[in-house]
Amino acid sequence: VPIPKAGAAVVTVGPGASVAEAATLLSDMGIGTVVVSSDGETADGILSERDIVRELGKNGSGCLEKPVSAYMTTKLVTCSSQSNVEDVLQQMTAGRFRHMPVVEDGKIVGLVSLGDVVKAQLAEIAMEKNALEGMIMGHWLRALSFSTAFRPTSGALVLGLYRLVPGQTAQAGRSR
Repeated sequence: VPIPKAGAAVVTVGPGASVAEAATLLSDMGIGTVVVSSDGETADGILSERDIVRELGKNGSGCLEKPVSAYMTTKLVTCSSQSNVEDVLQQMTAGRFRHMPVVEDGKIVGLVSLGDVVKAQLAEIAMEKNALEGMIMGHWLRALSFSTAFRPTSGALVLGLYRLVPGQTAQAGRSR
């Protein structure tokens, strides 16, 4: 499953921007992370709300005047737009971070959040569930058309499947 939000606009700041400017940008945009980029195309680092709060707690408000390059994460873990959702989720969980730049040919093409990845994984699970239910129902519906043993009874609808009337069994669409 392709990574969501690849190709979406990515908010960036230059490495010389102040932490206060980055905090204002995060607040104004309603986002939790900004990519730090000297050219607007490649990622030099990433700065999150957590990074700012951590520095405020350690060093006080003086950190707001320093450049984002002083506090940004430079060891970036990135993915591509074709990365596997499970792999990205595993990397984010293991690394304990919530945002990952999506990079193609060395250029930033998106930014995916932990919430985006979880939503994509839930959508994938729902598709698999629907496919399995369709296969099961297709089999049971064929059996129903050849058998009178299958009749819905009170409380018989369980996960979309009909159960047999007590005392009756069926195999391969034939009743006994």
